[in-house]
Amino acid sequence: MKRRAKLSKPNIPGPVAGPDQGANGPSQDQEIAAKQPEDKLESEKRATISEVESESEDEMPPRNAARSAVNDLVNTYHLVLNRNQTRRRLKADKADQAAKQKADSESKKADEAIVVEKQAVVKQAVVEKQAVAITNEVVIVGTLRFMPPYDIAEEAGAVSARRIFRRINGKPEPTTAVVLTFDIDPPAAVIVYQERFRTRPFIRQTVRC
Repeated sequence: MKRRAKLSKPNIPGPVAGPDQGANGPSQDQEIAAKQPEDKLESEKRATISEVESESEDEMPPRNAARSAVNDLVNTYHLVLNRNQTRRRLKADKADQAAKQKADSESKKADEAIVVEKQAVVKQAVVEKQAVAITNEVVIVGTLRFMPPYDIAEEAGAVSARRIFRRINGKPEPTTAVVLTFDIDPPAAVIVYQERFRTRPFIRQTVRC
């Protein structure tokens, strides 16, 4: 009778259980800490998005080109907006209005500054012109008393001419002296109706207070 040898299975030791680990593997607390539920992640993501949106809605910037095009489509096709969209649209309208008022105010200030600058330039030009006219004034003596000043100015090549008057017996009487104004350096002599007149610097009388 043949004897069958029984093969005994080797005794392989299993994993040694630690203080926080049982015979069946890691504890239940470790499984929860390693893997969080998807519902919790999704809720946290939504909360973060809502916080960002609320922060962005506090200070609504003016509409750019894309948002303006969307607003035009809403107005054209009379689209129905929900409560949040309506609230955001009102805030965007206020932001656009504030930006427009600010731009108009800055443009108005710029225009006023330009006007003031132009007026200052014109005044400065007038002052310089008057200063040049004063420095280029000469007087000639011996002209005919009743000769028109504009004829004398045309003959002498001056810009303007005016006759000097003297008060006699309480009445102003014309003299033979005529003041000529040049826009260039005045000549030493001028010819009026083929008669030569020597020019002298004209000194204005001091005005008494």
